[in-house]
Order: sequence, then structure tokens, then C-alpha cells
Amino acid sequence: MGEVIKSARQFIELTDRNAVRADSIVRVFILSDHLMVQTADGEAHETDTGYGQSIWQAKSHLLEKIEAALAAGNRAQG
Repeated sequence: MGEVIKSARQFIELTDRNAVRADSIVRVFILSDHLMVQTADGEAHETDTGYGQSIWQAKSHLLEKIEAALAAGNRAQG
């Protein structure tokens, strides 16, 4: 069997039912008490905040996950 090549486009889990590609995210923002992600197609998606996390901690954690996925993708392409 041949070698499996992993895609450089990493998915970010937003909820138990929704994930988006890290390279499609153009904006992370807070709307009222909801952490939102906007993708390149203009769609806005609500994300889960971690249990016991403030909305600001959840945003920071999500941004770290996005940055790590993008960095991994760049290393895989480079």
C-alpha cells in the first residue's frame, strides 16, 4: 500500500458538529457572549467555549490552534 500524504490544510473543530479549514478563516470575533469565526466564503460560525473558560480565554486558545495549524501547513508545503 502506498504512503498516505496528509493534507496541509488542517481542520479546526468549532463545535462537536462543525469544523472548518484553518486556511479558510479570515476573522475571529466576539458577538455578545458568543465566540464566532468567519470564513472566506462569508459564513459566520459559532464556536464552543471550553468548560470553565472565559470568552477571552477561549478566543486566545482558538487563535493559538489556528496559528499552529497554519504553521504546520506551511512546514509541510515548504
